[in-house]
Amino acid sequence: MQIEINPKQNLNMKKLLLVFIVLVASCTNNKQDNAPCIDLKVIAIKDTTVNYIRQFGFRCAIKNVSGMNLKAYRGILNVKDVFGESLGGFRIQDDRDIKNGESKTITFRYSYNPYDASQTKIITNTVDKLKFDWKPFNLILVNGKDSSVYRN
Repeated sequence: MQIEINPKQNLNMKKLLLVFIVLVASCTNNKQDNAPCIDLKVIAIKDTTVNYIRQFGFRCAIKNVSGMNLKAYRGILNVKDVFGESLGGFRIQDDRDIKNGESKTITFRYSYNPYDASQTKIITNTVDKLKFDWKPFNLILVNGKDSSVYRN
């Protein structure tokens, strides 16, 4: 990969580009197959009612494999049924520090309409019958620098 920087560009843009390149290189060096810097695996789905509002929660096992300590991260968790039909995309974000190599188990909750077939399909299926595609798009380093890490 070759990147040309115009000498007239602002020095801060050069630094931001360098931080982004280092972060992406770190992620690809630590994991094979260009995997994301935050591993996320859905281990359970739970249906609850809170103040008369139906909610489901994705219980997720998360591991920081970025090679750096992170202050926060966010991304999209796309859910598909066994036939590959999309059941929705859910924004995941967490602003609690996670050290390099650290693992956590966190539940992310979402309100849903019990009359929407695609949303009820999520809670009526088990985790092994659904396909999850995790795409992180922001990692914030402990030193306060924001680094985008979107992967297709």
